[in-house]
This record gives sequence, C-alpha cells and structure tokens, in this order.
Amino acid sequence: PPGSGFVNALLDVRRIAFGYRPGHPIFTDLSFALERGELFTILGPNGAGKSTLLNCVTAVRPAQSGRILLGGADVAGLPPRTRARRVAYVPQTSSVSYAYTVLDYVLMGRAPHLNLLQQPSAGDRARALEALDLLGIAELAGRPCTQVSGGQRQLASIAKAVVQDPELIVFDEPTAALDHGNQARVLQLLKDLSRRGFGIISTTHNPNHAILLG
Repeated sequence: PPGSGFVNALLDVRRIAFGYRPGHPIFTDLSFALERGELFTILGPNGAGKSTLLNCVTAVRPAQSGRILLGGADVAGLPPRTRARRVAYVPQTSSVSYAYTVLDYVLMGRAPHLNLLQQPSAGDRARALEALDLLGIAELAGRPCTQVSGGQRQLASIAKAVVQDPELIVFDEPTAALDHGNQARVLQLLKDLSRRGFGIISTTHNPNHAILLG
C-alpha cells in the first residue's frame, strides 16, 4: 500500500529518504503501510539497504525526510520506553557477552513493562517458558547463552521479542543463521504471529522465503 494515511494502519511510512553521504541516497520517496495482523516482507539483495530501512522504522536512525507513524504517532518522537513496549527488533545475529541463561535472556524482553529494579513475576517467567517452547528450544532454558549455537541464540532472540508483547515485530533476515529445518519453523512462526494480531516486517534476500511468507 502507498502509505497514504490509512485510518487503521499500525505503521504508516510516508515518503521517507535516507543516505549516509550527501548525494548518495540509499532510498528516496519510499512509502508503505502495515495494518495489525499483517505480514510485510521486504525482498532484496545484500547491501540493498534493507537493514537501513528497518533502522529508520525503529528510529535507530531517523529518516532524513518524510514521516513514520506508529498508530498515528511519529515513531521518532515516542519516548524510548514507550517505543520499546510497542516495537520489538530481531537482528540478523545476536551476540551475548555474559553467561545469562537462555531463560533469563528471554525474560529481558519483559524489561519495558517493569519498573526500575522490579523483578520479573512468575507470570513473566511462565510467558518466557511458553515462548521458548513455541520456538522449540524449551530444553535450553537453563543453558548459558554462551554455550548454545548461533542458530539457537537467534531462536532465543525471537522468543525475547515475542515476550516483549509489542504491536510490531521487525525481523532483519531472521533465518540467516538457521539450518533448513529451523528456517521453515521460523517462517511458519512469522505467519502464526501475524495471525495473532502482531504486525510483522521481515527482510530476506531469498525469493523462496518471500513467496512462502506471501
């Protein structure tokens, strides 16, 4: 859709542009809209600017022109805590320096909903365990993140985004670090999440994945 101000749009991207150097835009006049429960896939080769676009959508990098509205509010103007409650971001790869257990790592997704120094509740813990089970890695709950594979850590990152309970989940090449079996599982999960009412944006350089998500 052309991002022309849909009344019920969750995300409305209006004619944005961005470039790292003057006179060398990554993209210009780019518009689209995403409704609640919709899955939007961005297909393009490596280096095409897909990650940069996601950085603009999540306000990591402000668009240099145009507007990005989340539920009618300018996403760049939202307080960081509010934005974290409404938007979750799953990067291509996840690096963890400390030996948090996988369960504790996933529980960090509840941080935007907790007050300063507040501990996660039993309900938060149950939701994290449910998300791990959804991703098929419940048996890893007690393992240190530093002792699981990159693919397993990526699945834990997706679980962390789910327990964040956002309106919009942004996935940057979510299957890049996964084997074929887990790729299929994650692609199906993205469809399932959209059916649950999450807005989903996912990037890929694989045309087959874009077709499967279509």
